[in-house]
Amino acid sequence: HENVLRITAHARRGASPVRIRTVIDNAVTEWDDVLGHSVPVVIQIVSGLRTTIAHSTTRVA
Repeated sequence: HENVLRITAHARRGASPVRIRTVIDNAVTEWDDVLGHSVPVVIQIVSGLRTTIAHSTTRVA
């Protein structure tokens, strides 16, 4: 049984999915470097009303 890191990114209107994926990939690469091995990752990029009205402090455009 292997652990998998699941990442859900809530994209605001107008955000580039490619840019979001790039930022996540970079963060995962840094995480793997810290751990010393690769961790399997599932990335889900979502949008919608909840994303639009959410008050997040971390934003990627």
